[in-house]
This record gives sequence, structure tokens and C-alpha cells, in this order.
Amino acid sequence: MLQLNDWMTTPLVTVPQDTHLDVCARLMARDGIRHLPVVSTGGRLRGMVYDVSLFTLSVMSVPEDTMPTPPTPEEARLPAFFVAVPPDIIAGVSAPLLSVIRRLADSRDDAVVAIDREQRPVGIFTEHDVVTRAAEHLRPGITTEWTRERRLITVQSEQPLSTALAKMKAARVRHLLVYEGEVFVGVLSYRDLAFGNIPSEDPARPGRAVGELVRVAPITAPVGTSLRDVARVMQEQIIGCVPILADGRVVRVITRSDISRALAVSLEDEVFFDSADLLRLSPMLD
Repeated sequence: MLQLNDWMTTPLVTVPQDTHLDVCARLMARDGIRHLPVVSTGGRLRGMVYDVSLFTLSVMSVPEDTMPTPPTPEEARLPAFFVAVPPDIIAGVSAPLLSVIRRLADSRDDAVVAIDREQRPVGIFTEHDVVTRAAEHLRPGITTEWTRERRLITVQSEQPLSTALAKMKAARVRHLLVYEGEVFVGVLSYRDLAFGNIPSEDPARPGRAVGELVRVAPITAPVGTSLRDVARVMQEQIIGCVPILADGRVVRVITRSDISRALAVSLEDEVFFDSADLLRLSPMLD
């Protein structure tokens, strides 16, 4: 049976608890990560610094390792433990992977931190890792219709970015569908807002419009697409969701959480059947 240490990412990037937040931001931008474990002087896990926390304080680095608007000295010099929060899911390295993925799919968090017996973080398993593995392990017969329907959260392209941010916070989502009138034109992500340095906008000046950040044609898939293929697209494009179209309209959105649930089902099937049986029984299992 697969265990967490079979699929988790190592070595793990960590920072001491007194590391300044601007250093944390640059490390996260350099390595393209959204979760940064904070450790005590003895190496024990103190909490996690998330990109959302740095974004809220306007301490955010873009991938080129520059800052659109330098943070105030007070914000930049805050220690990591000031914003570190306990991760929602912590597991031992030998935890059953199937159980870990199920917990991840049902959690508001998007990462599992693996710790050793001394409570030192030794690895991480994120929804991005799930998508990478799903591109190989998902049963081909699981399609977009298998996923649960959810309310579509939208924003108009002419609305200010501050409105988009408020909608994301209210709905607790990281992506919004962007429309021009009735026409779907793209997806706005939390990461787009973070690198746009939205919190530091001058409140006395008109805010920028959503359409200014949505300039790339959206990546979509038609109804009935295999979730394995959707996972491959998400992996290759490094995106967190894929809108699903029917007759040119968005009818649902596939997220990494959906992929996690589907992968858990596929791994559970592998426990009961070998690969030949799965191929023969796939119509029944679907």
C-alpha cells in the first residue's frame, strides 16, 4: 500500500521562525512554492507561511525576484512566526496515501506536511503533486460529469480588481470566471492579484479593472473530457482549475480538489483489483 513518503516532495524548504517576511517572500518566489514551513531553533514545526498571508501584508515577490511596490520596513521585517499558522493536515511519513488524499480533498487547505517523530517537517504533499500523479493514475473512464456541481463565482471584466479580491475572500476560492457581459473571456487567479500587488493600490485613485490582468485566452475543456486529460492540462500549464464548456457556455469548473477526490477513488480501486481487472471492469466502476 502506498504511503505518504512514496509521493511527498523532498527535500523541504523551511525557514527559522525569526526569518524576515521579505526573505520568505523571495524564497517562495525563487522556488515557485506557496507553502513555507516555519521551524523552531530545534527544527520542530511551528507553523506555515502561506502566500495569502504575505499577499495580505503586501509582502509578495514576483518570480523575477523583484517587488512591484516595496513593503514598508515594518512589514518587511516582521518575523515568520508572526504570520505562521498551524497546517490543517499533518501526517507521519508512513501514513496511508489514500487516507491523506481523502483528507486533502475535504480540507480547505491544499497541502499536507509530513513530520518525523521529533515533529520536524521532512516533506510536503500538495494538490499540485496530486494533479501530477493523477495524470498517470486516474482511471480513463472518470470524466468531468463525475465531479460535483458547485456555484460558479464570476466577475465582470470592467469591475475593479478590489471587487474581484472581495469576491474571492467571501467565497473562499482562488479563481474567478471573468465575463464581458454574457461572454466568458478568462480566469482570474489569486496569484494574478498577488503579483498585481492589489492591496497596495492607492484608495484615492480609481482601481484597475479585472480585464487588465486577463489577457490570455482561457484554457478550457468540453463536457465529457476524461479527468486524466484535465489533470494533464493542469499539470502542463501549472493552473489550478479548468472551466468545462457545453455549447460554448461554462457549466462547471474542475479544480484540484476534484482531481484529488477522483484520484482517491482510483487508488481505492487499485487496492481491490489489479490493472487487468480494472480495465475489464471499468464500465461497471464508472
